[in-house]
Amino acid sequence: MTIGIGRALVVGVRFCDAAAYGGRNFADGTEGAEFDVDHICQVLRPFNYEQTLVFKSAGATLSNVRRELDLAAIELRDERDVFVMYFSGHGGRDLDSNGDVIDASDAKLFLYDGLLYYHELAACFAAFRPGVRVVALFDSCNSGGVITPTSTLVRMPGPATGDARFNSFDELMKDVPAQIIMFAAAHDGEDAASFPGGGDFTFALMDAWNTFPRTYGALFDGIRFNVRGQAVPVLREYGGISDRFRNSIPFSVDLPLAHPPQLIA
Repeated sequence: MTIGIGRALVVGVRFCDAAAYGGRNFADGTEGAEFDVDHICQVLRPFNYEQTLVFKSAGATLSNVRRELDLAAIELRDERDVFVMYFSGHGGRDLDSNGDVIDASDAKLFLYDGLLYYHELAACFAAFRPGVRVVALFDSCNSGGVITPTSTLVRMPGPATGDARFNSFDELMKDVPAQIIMFAAAHDGEDAASFPGGGDFTFALMDAWNTFPRTYGALFDGIRFNVRGQAVPVLREYGGISDRFRNSIPFSVDLPLAHPPQLIA
């Protein structure tokens, strides 16, 4: 029997490179982002992943994050393997004068030296092979819009004329071959609470983890129960999620048996 592979990308951005953001380092409100990384690594450590890459602040560059996403998509094989992506830091979106999202491709994560747009994340996740299990966790404002904005559109250039055409993000993700479970700290348009010691969402996850949740649904219920701020956590699924994945111990490489042994009376 071939053993599955566990791999993780854990990112916390406490401050950004002011030179890349017009003189702002966006250090306000993310004081605990690097502590969040430490907390998540504590959760993942017992699973003995083959590789856990940690990028904090100045190390959380666009090139580092994109490279690891690309490599994981190439190297992970099928349902035996699991990839966890965690992000703590600022998330944003651009608004017009009426408060409407101009263009959903403007939903973004603030990495150290530039913005990672959510349609770029969609392309990265879509590159994973069929069946690979992906768990994405985002402790940031507007993070429910990172994977699935329910009321916004992605602007894509037309194939020949350059005219804009619009596709919902759900449309872009509907045929993704991997199995993706996503947790987010806040819906699109909501601010995720943060404290000097870490994000509200991540604290809630740690509290939930200490109750030994046996499934992803149980973990989400625990997070939702434990959050203290006003933002409402989000749980999304993409791809053909198997019951074995959905009902497995969160972040574990091993899956439940497809056919559990029957008890003999």
